[in-house]
Amino acid sequence: FIIHRLRVGKWAGQSTLALPDVEPQDLPQMTLVIPAWNEELLIEDKLSALAQQEYPRHKLEAIFIDSASTDNTVDLVKTWLVENPTAFADFIIIEMEKRLGKTAAIAQAFGSAALSSEILVMTDVDARLDPGSLLRLGAWFSNPEIGAVGATPQRFTTNSGGTGAGAGTDVSRVTSGGHGLTEKIYRDMFTIQRLGESARDSTPFLEGSLMGIRRTVYSDSTLDTNSNADDAQLAVAARLAGLRAIQDPALIFREPIPPTYGEHKEQKVRRAQGLQRLLWRNRSHWFSRNQGAWGGIMGVQGIMHLLIPWIVLAGCVFAVLKWCLLLTGLELNIFIITTLVIDGWVFGSWLLHRFALRLPLTSLPATFLDSMNALLIAQFKLLSGDSMHLWEQGVGVRKAWLEEK
Repeated sequence: FIIHRLRVGKWAGQSTLALPDVEPQDLPQMTLVIPAWNEELLIEDKLSALAQQEYPRHKLEAIFIDSASTDNTVDLVKTWLVENPTAFADFIIIEMEKRLGKTAAIAQAFGSAALSSEILVMTDVDARLDPGSLLRLGAWFSNPEIGAVGATPQRFTTNSGGTGAGAGTDVSRVTSGGHGLTEKIYRDMFTIQRLGESARDSTPFLEGSLMGIRRTVYSDSTLDTNSNADDAQLAVAARLAGLRAIQDPALIFREPIPPTYGEHKEQKVRRAQGLQRLLWRNRSHWFSRNQGAWGGIMGVQGIMHLLIPWIVLAGCVFAVLKWCLLLTGLELNIFIITTLVIDGWVFGSWLLHRFALRLPLTSLPATFLDSMNALLIAQFKLLSGDSMHLWEQGVGVRKAWLEEK
């Protein structure tokens, strides 16, 4: 973990990636997909925000796909289109008869894109894009080496004093609950890895809140619709097609950190399971010489997501056994004392952050243990047959956006 963190930091500092300078008339034909399920709180604001994006309208097709919502989402979309008839030149509504998960929705929408579309893009309803995001995303694909591009997240919360539409720009804001700080640290490390991997070769993980893929990379068999992490699946598909999958540090989307620990944990475990399933399906590429640097990246990610959590669990079990033996009279020595100090630092840091008590030198071990906890839960669920590709919506995140308005 530490070695990879140092490597990606070095790679990111040596990046030669540069956004191509593209005239509007040379931008590719784009299909923009907005998947939704029970999004009545945010869907109108999302459509209004997308309508303000600067992209040649004759080159932009929008597809809204609804996963059998049980609220007023679809009616609100139809009403919005009547009230804003010129917002999009080409807008398609797809209503799924049954909720099958986001990956299945994306697969159906991508399969319904106009044959003239060169770039397939998706964006989540709860993500807000910077002005010019679609222009920047489209410009990357004038480089024939690029197969997939993802945006960089800036996450915030609404219960720490910020208000108004611009409050979300301050990513240093964290919740009064401990999970906000650990999530920020984790996401910062996650972003550094993605940027470093992109600079070196390609990243296997992109953010589906805003990402695009070259149409020639995609086929009906690209996505496993019984799994989640559709964004990472697309990133891997792009690299296996011989192209690069990159995260752009200047292509920004904003979304709230889940305001409660329960919602935060559910989101993190669901994401972890999707990545684990993807890495396992592609284990033949781990450290593959045929895949160059990307093979090494895949191997390291596979070890970190699938093997390290079990090593950490074993370490925790041995730590508990050691404490039990101490109670029965185990003789202390330098090694035992050292491990006791490490145990106290790691477990104490995690407990402090769970109760929103922050002390120096506790953030990193708390974040690491929180991530390992999520990865283990994800694997236990998977081994028990509990697939999380049908997500439960984070209502707290939606309400947080309403507070930001």
